[in-house]
Amino acid sequence: MEENYILFDEEREGLIEEWPIQNIAKFGRNLVVSDIRYYLEFQEYPNLSETGFASVYNVSGWDENNVKEAFFMKNIQYSYGGNGTIRTIKNCEFFPGIKVSKEQRECLGIKVCEFASKELNAEHISCTGQPKLGEFTQIIDSIPSKRKFIGCINWRLEELDHRYIIIPDNIDLELLETMFNKYSYHARGIDFEKDESNVINECFMVHPNSTRSDTCPFLYKIGNRIVKEIINKKAQPCPVKFYHIIPENLKDYPFIVTISVGIHPPPPPRKTLYNIKNQLQKIIDNEHILDLIARKLLTRSIIKTYLNGKQISDLHPSLNNQSKISYYIEKTRRSQYPFGQNILGVAYEFMKHEMSTDPYIRSIRFLDNGQYVVLCATKQQLKAIKELTYIEIDMAFKRIHGKTNEWEVSAYLYHTQKTLTFVRIFTNIETAEVYKNLFEDLFTCIEKDTGETFNFYHIHGKELGCILVDQHKGQALGLGQYLHSKYPIFSPIEHLQHNIQFCDEPGTEDWVKDKLIPWVLSGISVAFTKMDHVIWNQTPNNTNVGESAHANVNHNKKRRKGKQPVLSSSSNKTKKQKNNSNENDENLQINQQQNLNRVAIEKLNIQKQMNDELEREITLLEKRKQLMN
Repeated sequence: MEENYILFDEEREGLIEEWPIQNIAKFGRNLVVSDIRYYLEFQEYPNLSETGFASVYNVSGWDENNVKEAFFMKNIQYSYGGNGTIRTIKNCEFFPGIKVSKEQRECLGIKVCEFASKELNAEHISCTGQPKLGEFTQIIDSIPSKRKFIGCINWRLEELDHRYIIIPDNIDLELLETMFNKYSYHARGIDFEKDESNVINECFMVHPNSTRSDTCPFLYKIGNRIVKEIINKKAQPCPVKFYHIIPENLKDYPFIVTISVGIHPPPPPRKTLYNIKNQLQKIIDNEHILDLIARKLLTRSIIKTYLNGKQISDLHPSLNNQSKISYYIEKTRRSQYPFGQNILGVAYEFMKHEMSTDPYIRSIRFLDNGQYVVLCATKQQLKAIKELTYIEIDMAFKRIHGKTNEWEVSAYLYHTQKTLTFVRIFTNIETAEVYKNLFEDLFTCIEKDTGETFNFYHIHGKELGCILVDQHKGQALGLGQYLHSKYPIFSPIEHLQHNIQFCDEPGTEDWVKDKLIPWVLSGISVAFTKMDHVIWNQTPNNTNVGESAHANVNHNKKRRKGKQPVLSSSSNKTKKQKNNSNENDENLQINQQQNLNRVAIEKLNIQKQMNDELEREITLLEKRKQLMN
């Protein structure tokens, strides 16, 4: 892995030794320092001095863009801000005859505890009152009523910020009064007798100015009381100032200066050094960012190799909290997918890759009331559908959280002896009109990729002869409506009678008895279908192929956000194409033997299906006869 920082070498050591060493240096009309040190690596805690301290960095050999990031003043651990100034100085006395940029910032200070040592120069005032049980009169609709509340004994009229709690009606007031009268109150859960041995007199904990914590974890004794979790406060305005001086021509004058004037206690190390952060960012960029979390990243082999047996916190103390890693991951995720992982994010990815040679998101159709249909497939997958005699359409479960459903178009290929998924469809609505649009988008994309008309067996006498579905009316009727809109020689029902077959699921017989719909009967039994009998017998009478495809994908990804399943398949597309190439080489070697086995298996399956269909036809005919009578 390429490193951004430059290791110490003799050439750079020589540059430092040749540079004049001074005890006092002048960097401007009113900016004089009394101490100068030279470094090769950035100092996250530059020395502080009331008379000024200059840290001079030798950055020869660094890339100009990287060096400005690595040695930028924002990398120091001190918080700075305010109305800073940046100006250009044509002739700095420390860099005679060299044009430099000079930035000035004021330190924002630190936060310390109320019981901080006098060395930290801190002051704070807080309420030390204990709770008491009180009563007030509440008037609702001119009807007065007495209400109990818990308040502060230090509260006085017109004073603010004292906390109180009104007692709800479902509280046992007698028990509450007993607790106040007979039991001692331990503020914040502190027992004086048990905790007295753990108190300290002075606190030396320092927090950065940007910390969100407002409590101190230690116990302190005030008279006969023990307190803890005192609110942290800002120290007095910080007098420290920072200056950052960079020559405009870093190539010829490879030195950067950071100057600090003033002194106060250093804050904890909360900023990760640029080099470490940059390397971690490269590792994160190489991961699949959509479902990456900090815990998963830390278990990957690449991060273990980078750490070389160490803990992540050994790189820098600021990484001891995994939320820092989570922040880097989320930052990368937002930069790559700025519109998130909902339907807007999918639409953004669709428009972003629409002009590419092989986009994975092929179409998005938005309907009324926030309804949508998303179709995902590669060109290779869509072209393969044109060679199939049947396909299965079934709903997948678990992969997506929320109302969005995922539908898979799959089939079992005998020559590879594998179940393959060719298309994934994501939608949050299930109506006949939506499925009509779905099939229209699917077959339009196939025709666009192949440059040929998609053929249906009952129309053209070749190619797709059967679509195996579960008994969802909207799905079947949508298919019939699409075929009728393109080939009006048949009605939607007649189209279904020619090319649809239902899975043989439990309860079918009762359902048919209740409905007696012609196109449903044609999808259940060969006796009522107008489909070619050879195609009927070659098509399974269940959706086990689709269910096996669901099991494969659910094994790894469950209940993910809307965009993750869409893009995860796209990101794995290249890997799958390489694997398919190797598998094709192996299949060519055993193809002849498989063909012989396939012919024998198909003969047995056809004979078995014919026997099963004959039995079902007899049963249905008998029941139909009874119903007609």
